Amino acid sequence: MKKGLLLFVLALVAGAALLPILRGDSGYLLLAYGATTVEMSLLTALVLWVVFTFVWLKVWGLIRGSRRLMARLGQPATSRRAQERSMEGLVAFIEGNWQPARKKLVRYAARATSPLVNYLAAARSAYEMGDLEGARSLLHQAERARDTRPLAVALTQARMQLNSHSDEKCLATLKRIRRQAPDHPVVLELLLQVHQRLNDYDAVEELLPELKRAGIRRGVDYTALELIVYSRQLAAACKPGQKDNQVREQLAAVWQRMPARLHKQPELRAAYAEALVSLGAEAEAEPLLRKSLQQQWEPRWVELYGRILGADPKAQLLQLERWQAERDPDPVLLCALGRLCLRNELWGRARDYFRESLSLAPTAGVYAELGRLLQQLGEEAAAAELYCQGLIRLTPPLPALPLPRAAQP
Repeated sequence: MKKGLLLFVLALVAGAALLPILRGDSGYLLLAYGATTVEMSLLTALVLWVVFTFVWLKVWGLIRGSRRLMARLGQPATSRRAQERSMEGLVAFIEGNWQPARKKLVRYAARATSPLVNYLAAARSAYEMGDLEGARSLLHQAERARDTRPLAVALTQARMQLNSHSDEKCLATLKRIRRQAPDHPVVLELLLQVHQRLNDYDAVEELLPELKRAGIRRGVDYTALELIVYSRQLAAACKPGQKDNQVREQLAAVWQRMPARLHKQPELRAAYAEALVSLGAEAEAEPLLRKSLQQQWEPRWVELYGRILGADPKAQLLQLERWQAERDPDPVLLCALGRLCLRNELWGRARDYFRESLSLAPTAGVYAELGRLLQQLGEEAAAAELYCQGLIRLTPPLPALPLPRAAQP
């Protein structure tokens, strides 16, 4: 309709432009057919032509609209019923009512507007019902549907494989899909999940730039993923059975290739420090742990800081005492203080810190530390009692059994 109106307006504009010319010499138009002749001015002929064109366009539009209406009205009742039943099946699928969903979707798929949607939803319904073979069969039918989309079929298959913990099969499916759609965000997200399941953090590290470009992880979420990846990479560098120089090289390689902004993250600094401690490089690990604890208080790091021997044990002890002054009583910090006092041969202060730690939270490790110290100080009976207390802490609860009466002194 808009097109016809535009042509009509253009005809009027053209007529208005020709009007001054035709006033001087209007001319005439002679039409003859057999013995019949029609004579009119050229201006009249142009006006009639414009009116005829407009009327013809309107009539043609009405004819086309009528054809579409008749086509809809003439649609077979069976086809309309197939669409209605397919829609019912999809609603049941969305509601999680798997059995009727599968039944209706499969039954009316061949006559549905989009058989592919029917087969994919039916396959997922079969999967949710535990019929894996039926789900595979329906996926094959989806591949042969007239409106098939190979990517949609493969992604449905990959999701079902991932949910059923068929991780290796899922990975193979995703690799095949990726050759066709390398930057598809859903493919990248599923690859991330399956690589994490398989603990393949080398592969996750390779995915990081693509995940960022695709916007799958942004801001805090992306940084959290980086922290997980590089923490695992640092831990993996310390595999048992390797020589110390090999481990050092691998640690240095991981530390250097991670983005420089991550070097300031306390979790990664602490992970790097723990790896260095495992190599015996405690003096190198001490400043990294200290900086991490200044940013983020983590009991595991405090405990490690109390164990390691830094370049200056006195400075280590002073640092722990500063933290103690800033914080509420902390049994882990008190145990670390006791150990640093032992490093500095401050036996009495070490004993006091261990006792204070036990008064807050008795643990087998602190019982053992204090027992060892008292034994060296010649307090054998007190040390033996502490060892017993520590052993009881490590022993699971004993069953209620009859015992002899305690012997009278």
